[in-house]
Amino acid sequence: MSRRAQGLVRRVELDVPAKRAFAAVGTLAGVRGWWTPRTSGSTKTGGLLLLRFRGLDETIRFRVETCEAPTRARWLCLGHDSLDEWAGTHLSFTVRARDEGRCSVEFVHEGLVPSLECYASCRAGWAHFLESLVAWAETGRGDPFGTDERPAPMTKVSRANGRRPARRSTPRESAGAEASFTALVRMFEADPRVTLPAGLRGKFGSNGLKVDGKIFAMSLRGALVVKLPASAIDEAVARGRGERLSMGRGRIMKEWLVVHDDERHWPVIARRALAFVGGDR
Repeated sequence: MSRRAQGLVRRVELDVPAKRAFAAVGTLAGVRGWWTPRTSGSTKTGGLLLLRFRGLDETIRFRVETCEAPTRARWLCLGHDSLDEWAGTHLSFTVRARDEGRCSVEFVHEGLVPSLECYASCRAGWAHFLESLVAWAETGRGDPFGTDERPAPMTKVSRANGRRPARRSTPRESAGAEASFTALVRMFEADPRVTLPAGLRGKFGSNGLKVDGKIFAMSLRGALVVKLPASAIDEAVARGRGERLSMGRGRIMKEWLVVHDDERHWPVIARRALAFVGGDR
């Protein structure tokens, strides 16, 4: 069986020498620059590599099986606090030099196969992180976990339904979220297509913003909940920017997203939901 049949395979081209590309996976500074700043341990052969994520009680543990500069690195996943499926899988990075100081990196996540529940989320997550790796190698600035206050993919997706572990909000946070939703509602007051919630001063739990009689955005337990295409929901969950809405007893709403982005991003997200529900697709 080929490696391609055994896992996820991706290749990226870089406008840097192989030595620079290898530094992204062969040094702690490199991994910190494109995956998570909270990386510790050793990237040398036999080393233990620990990846932690600010704000999460979560660690991914690797043993470095191979570190051969500037061509190859291979890590064995010893455990992932959110995704049991990762245990026993391998990440391998093969760097090939090309002409005029350019190179390519072939990435293989051996054992990450389509039959796993986490496959779709992880595939989308790796698309993001490999772009981040290229950016770090070429410019010195990647897009690791926490960039612009955005959670990263493959860190908060649960095995059961792709939801991030719930965090209890404080009264101050709840009040702030309610005020943010009130401000969001008022943004749509002048839009003749939109029906506003019955009252602007109450809690909006079951009430929401509607277009053509259909809810496209609402407030639920201090969070913004919006209706978006299933593909957009999958991407948001993969990037850790939201979770699928659960109605309890395992009932997951595939086109409803509980938004995790900061409140300042709510207007853009709500307008996307309005366009989707209102038929501007």
